[in-house]
Amino acid sequence: MPEEKRIVDPSNLPNQDQWPFMQQQIADAQKYLLFENLTTINIEVLKELQASEVASKKRFDEKAHTLYEMPTLLEHMSTKKG
Repeated sequence: MPEEKRIVDPSNLPNQDQWPFMQQQIADAQKYLLFENLTTINIEVLKELQASEVASKKRFDEKAHTLYEMPTLLEHMSTKKG
């Protein structure tokens, strides 16, 4: 079949209204952008939570260390008095 015979004239195609196709492209693009935004936000929130978790663990460890050392400090204070 010659190359010219395989070319389709767009005016011969049914349903020349491109609006539904454009609407679908717009909807697909919006879904993609929403997904990208949610992914970015999710990553940022996870980073903040991890940083918060590290800070909380550090504070807990400091307080636990203080409580662990408390009997030794009290004992040391009581032996200095006597």
